[in-house]
Amino acid sequence: MKKVALWVLASLTVSSCTDQPTEPPATRFSGHVVFGSVNEEGNGSIDSDVMLIDGDGNLRKISSAENCYSRRPDITRDGTKIAFSSCAQQYNNIFIYQTDGTGVRNITNDSAIEEFPRWSPDGRLLAFISFRDGHRDIFLMTDETGEVEKVTQSDASYWIGCWTADNATLIYYGAAGIFSNQGDIYSYDLQNHTIQQLTTGIGTKMHTAITPDGTLIAYQRDWKLHFLSRDGSQDVRVLSAPDSLREQMWWSTQGDFLVFQAYANGRWDIYRIDRDGTGLLNLTLDSFQGYTPVLSPNDAEIAYVADTHPVPKIYLMTNKGMNKRPLSKLNQREFSPSWGN
Repeated sequence: MKKVALWVLASLTVSSCTDQPTEPPATRFSGHVVFGSVNEEGNGSIDSDVMLIDGDGNLRKISSAENCYSRRPDITRDGTKIAFSSCAQQYNNIFIYQTDGTGVRNITNDSAIEEFPRWSPDGRLLAFISFRDGHRDIFLMTDETGEVEKVTQSDASYWIGCWTADNATLIYYGAAGIFSNQGDIYSYDLQNHTIQQLTTGIGTKMHTAITPDGTLIAYQRDWKLHFLSRDGSQDVRVLSAPDSLREQMWWSTQGDFLVFQAYANGRWDIYRIDRDGTGLLNLTLDSFQGYTPVLSPNDAEIAYVADTHPVPKIYLMTNKGMNKRPLSKLNQREFSPSWGN
């Protein structure tokens, strides 16, 4: 197992990546990308669909409901199943779609809001958020049986973070309330049904990503990047990274580099940094502002939302920031990419 290095450098030069002329690949990308696409918005409402596209550019709509906001799709890493939230059945519930075209299943049917599904790496378990008990709680569903387990039991508000690669632990974060500035990172052991608090101290802690070897957690602490050891014993701020982080982060499959979104010099960009806190790269500085990055299953490319005009579009680029190009030819606002094989 690779030894975890928890050190950082206080002064590093941020490099920008400039696109180089390249021949288009035989296929546009490897695997399948699922994303949200807005049809119409206004008067306080959004009409959007979930779309699926493969590496040859074949595009398919997998959700469609009039005046409905379908969002936050998550595809299993093997590319066989997609979960998303939608108001297609009046209330905001969770749906599952088989990418082979066998149909849509409504797995929750509650009058409460249920959203933000997140598959385990093996696609067997689905974590999601539900307000069914009056609070923002995390639930787990076994897809094969439909059995549901409630993870969080307090009056706080919780968000799903990430899964460990062995499917045995869910990392999540919680706050004292929806608008609270105090929160912590937790782990839930699925076998023993036990919870461990991994962080302490005042301030917000959120947006987690854990290395595949399960030893190092990247997270946002008061908008700054921190590296946290799996048992919570070491917590170090990565001084080389920009101060203002936002939303999801992704470790490579070898755990040697992290991809994340941050704000610096008046704009949002996608960054890459090595596990030891060195090698910081701004991957989108030469192009449009970038948001919500996700790594491909083979680590070769990144899907992200580019702030193009007149509407934001999902773009692809290599993990070094090269060969930037739009994912689809849709002339609609796109959001929330997720990538599977």
